[in-house]
Amino acid sequence: MRPLVQLLLLFSCILSATSVTFRCTTRATCQGMIGYVSRNTTTLSSIQDLFGLESVNSLLEANSWPTSDSNRSIRAGSTVRIPFPCSCSSGTGISDRTPYFTVKKGDPGLDYIARTIFREFVTYREIAAANNISDPDVIYVGQKLWIPLPCSCDDVDAARVVHYGHAAAAGSSVGQIAQEFGTTEAALMALNNGSITDPKDLQAGEILDVPLKACNSSMVSSLLVPNGSYALTANNCVQCSCNSNHLGLKCMRAQGVPVTDLAQCPSTQCGNLSLGESVDLTTCVRTTCDYAGYNERRILTVLTNQSTCTSRNADAGPKVNIKIIIGAVLGAIGLFIACIVFVFLIKRFWKRNDDSNNNVKASSLRQRPMKNVKAFLHNYGSLAPKQFRYSELKKMTNSFKDKLGEGGYGGVFKGKLKDGRLVAVKVLNNSKGNGEEFINEVASIGRTSHVNIVALLGFCFEGSKRALIYEFMSNGSLEKFIYFNKSRGTERILSCGKLLQIATDIARGLEYLHRGCSMRILHFDIKPHNILLDDEFCPKISDFGLAKLCPKQESIISMQDARGTTGYMAPELFYRNIGRVSHKSDVYSYGMMVLEMVGGRRNNDAQAEKTSEIYFPHWVYNHIALEDSINLIGIVEEEEKEIAKKMVLASSANGSGRPGLDPTQNSLLLRSSVLVQKPELTSSSFLASVTVGAAALLWSHAGATPTKRISGVSSRRGGAQPKTEPKSKLGCDFSSPNASPSGQRRRRVVPVAVDDTRSSD
Repeated sequence: MRPLVQLLLLFSCILSATSVTFRCTTRATCQGMIGYVSRNTTTLSSIQDLFGLESVNSLLEANSWPTSDSNRSIRAGSTVRIPFPCSCSSGTGISDRTPYFTVKKGDPGLDYIARTIFREFVTYREIAAANNISDPDVIYVGQKLWIPLPCSCDDVDAARVVHYGHAAAAGSSVGQIAQEFGTTEAALMALNNGSITDPKDLQAGEILDVPLKACNSSMVSSLLVPNGSYALTANNCVQCSCNSNHLGLKCMRAQGVPVTDLAQCPSTQCGNLSLGESVDLTTCVRTTCDYAGYNERRILTVLTNQSTCTSRNADAGPKVNIKIIIGAVLGAIGLFIACIVFVFLIKRFWKRNDDSNNNVKASSLRQRPMKNVKAFLHNYGSLAPKQFRYSELKKMTNSFKDKLGEGGYGGVFKGKLKDGRLVAVKVLNNSKGNGEEFINEVASIGRTSHVNIVALLGFCFEGSKRALIYEFMSNGSLEKFIYFNKSRGTERILSCGKLLQIATDIARGLEYLHRGCSMRILHFDIKPHNILLDDEFCPKISDFGLAKLCPKQESIISMQDARGTTGYMAPELFYRNIGRVSHKSDVYSYGMMVLEMVGGRRNNDAQAEKTSEIYFPHWVYNHIALEDSINLIGIVEEEEKEIAKKMVLASSANGSGRPGLDPTQNSLLLRSSVLVQKPELTSSSFLASVTVGAAALLWSHAGATPTKRISGVSSRRGGAQPKTEPKSKLGCDFSSPNASPSGQRRRRVVPVAVDDTRSSD
């Protein structure tokens, strides 16, 4: 069964099932949560294994339990809040490929698993559809089953919330549940319209979608108090003030979210408070902070620092003391002379002990990355991915026997986790002595959750050994499938329709990095080698070693050095007079990559037929912009030629004129300014302009509608031979699907945007 058909079957079963479904109005990913009621006495680790959670800390944070309670015992009938990733699609939200339940001896069938283990949060029909099982009574020991839990990512009353699946007690009412969770009865009735039997007398185990309000904060950090407990997490939002050496938590409304219990307010000393960063506790410094349980649709404790400093004698006027000024000037002069003498003595000492100092400096450089990485992991707190020991890496990779490839930062090896999942282990070289590669990848990928971004499953940081563990991509990198090999006479095996789908999906992932995260992530190394393909040729952006994070409000960033791969780097990265560096530098690299996908050759091909065609944009310019081969891509009308040339001219070496990836229309939209007059078409202007029209050209080559998925594997791998179609020098089929029965080509408008009916992630 094809994955798309399987997904449609899953959602149809979910809509027809007896369990409650959580509605989603937009396609999105977020954090969901359910209240799991344990049938028997158990432990946190058992619940962690049951729901496939990577760390027990997520359970502690979601339930406001002390960090020292990792071995806590859960009594029968107790409710434990379970966090999990949520994916919204086709109007319904379900858990994003988690949890996976392993069938054990004695499990009679899917109905038993749904009713007994997961307590009515899911039906056996939903489990069967999610795992492509025709007979729900036929399962085998060791089989891994995806359990699709209900969830949602929608806002409620224009406020961000975490949707919580609550199992009602027998005889409880909607009003009681609304009061318990700090929401309104009207909001609960609207969210659960049609699924509530009797609002005043709910049935036991009836599932309700309960919205838990979230506080807004620009900074995510863990707050620990001396006894190791989380201070007022859950959805209790309070305000604290830190003055001098004492911290006081004032129970009051913060960020517009009510506090349910004003009498439970702890206080402690600032000296014992871990804020994740240094705080200057002088007499005039005050620090205010907000605490929330659910923030940015993540389930954790957050802290926002806002420091102000006021004078102790605000009422007194300015006073000038001549003696103090003279003393300060003389002291500064004396300090300056002392510094000069000190530098002179140090230089003499270095000359006498050059060899000894070199050894000391080398040792210091070896220790510096360890300090940098440890400081980063401390600040990242519970958000850091799972940490593996180096011995575990050797075991999962069979002592690094199966090498998948080699990059600039180290080798990549194939491995397998204990649960049977295949992974790719990237072992970083020791030559990168500052730990920047490791920190960049964990800090950027660690905060993402998107179908077109490779998933970071864990990391290893043990002494000088550093490694990153990713999900395994069976088809490797995109570059294996898009280039022709003239010497061998081979052709690529991906159709233009599949290339269009891949280009569109990459754009979605790139748009998510630029607009979908709490911090804007700039990749700076978009190229075919860093685009990985899974077994269904779904692309995922990888290798964030050169990535840079910046606030979403900042459109321009400052960089001291150019970063990226030659041939894909935007001009403004090394020519400052062209423009400022921004997220559109990634768009430039994306445009160059899409041009390679269109042309089937590398952007700098030394084996080109003509010397003038070695540089790829020049080659495209000759074939399209100069009109000598513009009819080869299916453009015959003069009006269409003008549109095509305007698309080519829409990009610019100046980053401000380069199109972005507009999420408002969920498409690759060329957002350049309208050309009122026909500009002069020159080779020099085109050679620096590669972002444009590439996706639109690929679209015209594919000859397909946005909603039609075209098979990506040609008959060279077996099966019926496709009908031979004329091909151009650009390498894609140019036969039009709009040809009339009489053989006359219908007039076709060249698309300015590659649109898709699916919404943005």
